[in-house]
Amino acid sequence: MKEEIRKGKTNVEKLLEKPFTLKNTMPASKLREISQRKLKEMIDENEVMGLIIKDEMSITMMGMKEFEELRQYVENLEQLLDEALMVKELGENFFNTSKEQFIKLPENMSASEYREWRKGMRR
Repeated sequence: MKEEIRKGKTNVEKLLEKPFTLKNTMPASKLREISQRKLKEMIDENEVMGLIIKDEMSITMMGMKEFEELRQYVENLEQLLDEALMVKELGENFFNTSKEQFIKLPENMSASEYREWRKGMRR
């Protein structure tokens, strides 16, 4: 999904850009007149439905599949943001660290000498 977010439009992005028209909106009072099956068919056909309450768009309905895709999309965006913030923080820490604070690795050590040296670094 991350690759989809970076490369191009996902189903969710297409869903979010879908305009509300006369075909996929209706007054809330009309809910009393239609069956549950008809309402489900309308939602499946349009992917998203808008309910108008007191002359304004108040409620959006969508199928569970679309809702799950939307939730996964948001979670992936949150993860990308967290990763970007972590990279930013690590970069700031790296560039603000003085050379003296970096550990200088010894040269020309055998593997066993290096293991002993590492053990001493942990203490």
